[in-house]
Amino acid sequence: MRQSYRDAGLQVRRYQRVPDDHVALMAAFMAELGRRTLIALKAGDKDAAQALLAQQFNFSRDHMANWLPEYAELSLRVKKATLYPQFIQGARALAEADGAFLPEAFAWLDELDSERLATAAAVVAAEENPFAPAEAALEHVTMLTLPGLEDNELAAIAEENTD
Repeated sequence: MRQSYRDAGLQVRRYQRVPDDHVALMAAFMAELGRRTLIALKAGDKDAAQALLAQQFNFSRDHMANWLPEYAELSLRVKKATLYPQFIQGARALAEADGAFLPEAFAWLDELDSERLATAAAVVAAEENPFAPAEAALEHVTMLTLPGLEDNELAAIAEENTD
């Protein structure tokens, strides 16, 4: 998992103090890869977008889909928890959706010729694009600074923390 983060130029903000496999970190990583994919699509960079989609699919398959469904079911048994089980159910649903959507997105992108790619890039890059509401919501969530959130953040790799 740590290598997946590093391959993307990221690491856990509290490196060596917070486990790399925390579900919030994995969700943040998938969100970052999704953001980068959208940027590549807006730029009309088919190769980069495909590489990012493949990276997302592999990460989801190898590090989320293999344990998250069972963990989500077990979280429902906790009697005193109020929000965490619902968060885990949402994370599980997103991982399942990724497992279905990412191969389809990759196939769609693979079929685009340069003219259709340019059209798709123009639509996504337009101010009133189909992704505008999601982008606005992500921007809003990114601005939140909740206490303890820094424990579950990814950051660019610092030069001194590359071991």
